[in-house]
Amino acid sequence: MKNLTKFTLCLSKVTEILCWIGAGAAGLTAIFSLVMKDWLEGFMAHSMTLPEYAAGSLSLVLVNGYPSAASVTFSALLGVVLASLGAMIFRNVYLILRTAQGETKFSKGKTPFQKDVTRMLREIGIFLISISGVELLWNVGMRFLLGVDNVELGVELDSVVIGLMVICLSQFFDYGTQLQQDVDGLL
Repeated sequence: MKNLTKFTLCLSKVTEILCWIGAGAAGLTAIFSLVMKDWLEGFMAHSMTLPEYAAGSLSLVLVNGYPSAASVTFSALLGVVLASLGAMIFRNVYLILRTAQGETKFSKGKTPFQKDVTRMLREIGIFLISISGVELLWNVGMRFLLGVDNVELGVELDSVVIGLMVICLSQFFDYGTQLQQDVDGLL
C-alpha cells in the first residue's frame, strides 16, 4: 500500500506539472494566434486542409476547408482553462495523499479524516463538473460568437458523474471527520 501511495504521489505531481505546462503552451498559442493572425491564416491555408468531419474532433472551425485563426484562438483559450482545471485536480490529489500521511504542516495526524481532505475532495468534484460546464460554454461560444452553424453542441457527462461521486465521497469523509473529532474528544 505504501508503494502505491508513493507512486500515486509522484504521478500526480508529474501530471500537475505537465498540465501547467500545457496551460502555458495553450496560452502562448492564444497570444500567438492573436498577434500573428494574418501569418497564421496564411500558414494554415498553405500547409493544411482538413475534411469537414475532422473539425469537430480538433475543435476547429473550417472556413473553405482551412481552420480559421479565430477558432484556433478560442480552442487555445479552452486549452488554458481545461489544463488549469486538470492541474488543480492533480494538485489536490497530491495534497490529499500528503495530508492523510501527516506530511504537511496543516496535517492533524496520519488520518484521512481531516477537514482539509474533505475540502480538497469537494474541490476535485467541483473542478470535474466545471470541465463539462466549460466545454458547453465553449461550444455555445463557438457557435454564436463565430457564427458557425456546423459546431456540434454537446457535452460529455463523464466528468459530471465522476464529479458528483467525488462530492458524495467528500460528504462521507466529512462524516468520518466528525466521528474522528468525537472520538478524540472522548480520549
